[in-house]
Order: sequence, then structure tokens, then C-alpha cells
Amino acid sequence: MGRKDEEPPRQPADKFKANDQVAKVEGGQAAVKPVLPCNYWKLDVNVTGHPNARKPKMPQPTINFLWDDMYRDKFRCAEFSDDKATMGLMTGHGPTKGQCSASAVGWYVEAAKDVTLADGDDKTIDLVMRPHVWIAFELRDHKTNDHVDKIQVKARHASIGDIVGPTLADKALDIEHAELRPGHTLDLDSLEHAEFVWEVVGSVTSA
Repeated sequence: MGRKDEEPPRQPADKFKANDQVAKVEGGQAAVKPVLPCNYWKLDVNVTGHPNARKPKMPQPTINFLWDDMYRDKFRCAEFSDDKATMGLMTGHGPTKGQCSASAVGWYVEAAKDVTLADGDDKTIDLVMRPHVWIAFELRDHKTNDHVDKIQVKARHASIGDIVGPTLADKALDIEHAELRPGHTLDLDSLEHAEFVWEVVGSVTSA
């Protein structure tokens, strides 16, 4: 409770001054424990693309995190060349773990990466992306070497199933699939035309 206006001082001024000096000295000498700053973890993700003649530039990737507590994070990468991109620094607090992947139109990530983070970590994840695998079917007239169009091609992949499409009059039938990978094989099931009967001669080749 403060002193009222009509109330005399509770201690003489010289005594108050002496006590105040002692308090300042003792306060200045007291041990004070410093407050530690928050200890965050840091994470960046770099993406390297492997362009080819078909796709000479990697499109802007999106980084996808699936954390063990089942929430998801998505981050758009910043591209700094035709085949390089980076997510930029992500920070967080507390232990966490999950899986990091990437996606981009017409491209696939070579392998997702597991990530485990604890306070104080400073980590970088490197991901590799490649263009979707494609297969082309080119049917030509045996005598003229012209393209034969409107031939319905049906091929079968062990896990994808049927891959079907009609041949074109001016170029090869080009089929791209997100689930195809280098080294996969397909069985050519049938070649059919709605109006004419064509005999398949020669060999079936692939590049």
C-alpha cells in the first residue's frame, strides 16, 4: 500500500538511500541463469533432374512430406537451372520423422527418402527426378514404308495392365505412363484394324 499524502515518510531519506545502494549491489552480484534460445531443427531439400532429349527441362517440383503422425506438408521448389531446384529452409521444433518425396508433371522421383529430425539438427535431403518412361509403336507399310494409321495397339504390363492406343498417319504412337520404369517389359497382345486385315511381318523391336 502506498503512502498517503498526509502520512510522514516511513524511513528517513538517508536510510532509504543506504538501503537502496545495498539492494543495487546485491542485485548486481546475484547469479542469474541465462534463458536459452529455442533450439529448432533445420531442413532443406535439393532436387536434381535428369533431363533428356524428349524433356530437356525439369518442371517446378513440389516437395511432399508424409510425417508419422499422418499430417502432410507440401512445398513448391524454387528452380535455379534446367535441372536443379531447392525447397528452401524449413524449421521446426521437437522430434519428428517421416518420408520425403517429390512430384512434377511428367516426371517421377527415383526414390523417396526417410527423414528423422531432432532439435539442433541441420540436414539436407537430396532427391533425384527423371522424366516418365515412354514407349513408341511405329507401324509401316512393308512396300511403301509409309506409316499405317488406325491400327489399335494393345500391350500388357504385368502390374499396370493394358496399354492401348491407335497408330498415327504421320508419326509413331507415343505412350507415356507414370508407372513405367526403365527395364520394364510389355507383352504385345494384339494389332487390330476396324476395316482392313493387316499381316504383321518382320520383327518387333524396341529401343
